[in-house]
Amino acid sequence: MSKKRSKRNGESRFDEILRRRKQMALATAAVAVAIIVLVFLIRFITIQTTPIAECDTLTVKTDGSIELEEVRKSDTSFGKMKSYVKDLVKTYDSSHSGAVKLKRAISAHGKVSFVTTYRDYKTYADFTGYELYSGTVRSAKSDGYDISTDFRSVKNGTAGDYIKDINKKYKNSRIIIIKENIKLVLESADIQCISGDTSALKGKDTVVIGPRGSKNNASELTYIIFKRR
Repeated sequence: MSKKRSKRNGESRFDEILRRRKQMALATAAVAVAIIVLVFLIRFITIQTTPIAECDTLTVKTDGSIELEEVRKSDTSFGKMKSYVKDLVKTYDSSHSGAVKLKRAISAHGKVSFVTTYRDYKTYADFTGYELYSGTVRSAKSDGYDISTDFRSVKNGTAGDYIKDINKKYKNSRIIIIKENIKLVLESADIQCISGDTSALKGKDTVVIGPRGSKNNASELTYIIFKRR
């Protein structure tokens, strides 16, 4: 049987089918390349527009989980740093059922940022080695913390008078106890009282604990009593 001829340049039907298949393959490949380029472009734009904290920031979430953003100057060791953090998390999680996760690792704006999440304050303290406690004033006292330290009242992010009997007035209130030089943010919360130098207050929900030599540093525990909004 002879091959049927198409009207295009006298090519056979078989040749026409091959030509169309090649055209479809090229079109599919072009679309795939375009999608890959678009994905990389979106990722690049996302990274470049993702805000990075000015300093190391610890956020206590409303569900009790902890989020830590560590910020360093950008350098060529970003890949090694990322691998190191991933290995640490993987090793810890192998015996703690996914209690720690690396949420984000980016290099942008001349900085590198690593965001890790922790199931709760106990996980954070265990993984990092820094002291952190979250509970009520009553439970903190039962767990051995000395709540007789001097406290100042706080309203709208501004320190007020000293409080005489913190255990009586705030025994059922929430408290964070921390010993680390870091910016601490309490999600959806208002600070009611704080121990130590009140210059650490940076707003209704934020405390910045400075390095050694500053008025407020991690050589001592900082006690923060707060309420959820």
